[in-house]
Amino acid sequence: MIRLLSLLFILYFVSCTSAIDHERTLNDHYVLIYSGTECRYPLDPIDKNVFSLEAAYTYNEFRKRGVPADNIFILYSNKLPDFKDSAFKQIGKSFISEFNSDYSNMATVSNLIKLERALDDKFNAKSVFHLVMNAHGRIDSAGFYMHSEVDNRFLRADLINDILEDNRGFTHLYVGSCYSGQLLKEISEGEGILVTGANDKGSCWLDRENSFGRMYFSNLPIDLNPLNYVSGFERAKVAYEKWGEERHHFIHNNYKTKRKGELGTLVWDPQLKVMK
Repeated sequence: MIRLLSLLFILYFVSCTSAIDHERTLNDHYVLIYSGTECRYPLDPIDKNVFSLEAAYTYNEFRKRGVPADNIFILYSNKLPDFKDSAFKQIGKSFISEFNSDYSNMATVSNLIKLERALDDKFNAKSVFHLVMNAHGRIDSAGFYMHSEVDNRFLRADLINDILEDNRGFTHLYVGSCYSGQLLKEISEGEGILVTGANDKGSCWLDRENSFGRMYFSNLPIDLNPLNYVSGFERAKVAYEKWGEERHHFIHNNYKTKRKGELGTLVWDPQLKVMK
């Protein structure tokens, strides 16, 4: 089914004039990474700083592909990650220097909107807008929401749609939250793809050693050609499912948590939607 989606994606975007039908350079790529939560003092060491490390590894993947640092923006829950953590030694100075930029790194909803509006002035038909979002996710009677911890607000699909509708180029939205698959029903703006870390029925697993997000972004094409994002998703999903099998014993027998009951909601089922 996923391979069929990949074929349909390519056929659709090459059969008509669209946001993918452009010659691009890496200067045409813009990345906004939003991390609305942190985990600095977890019960289990495997969770320590997992969200800041997730942002850091994502940042590195885009920098390794040649996206200019000036085109990447980071919003983080606690403004400054725990850079004393030895894991950040593998990340490099470029990520750390992003927190000395001329914009606020606080992951508030207002800062998210402010940065998007600034980016909107730069977008054109050739632009690729990579919006990467991670925070605790849930579903209630109004649909999916992420919790923005800094300002204690819920971030819902209507705000994400407002952000995406201004992009005149290709949209690449990644949401790594639990229950994020619900967004496949709620995101209607943007021409491109939506990738989620889970389906709409359960929670997803990530730890400081790995995650679906790391697998997915490491499988993006070196030239960041959007035509190859779906095949990258396919490879990452297979690897993630295998990793879930390997992690099963640890999660259900050794992992330290006060919410053991929630482990039954884990799904290893990332989702993808072609937006057009």
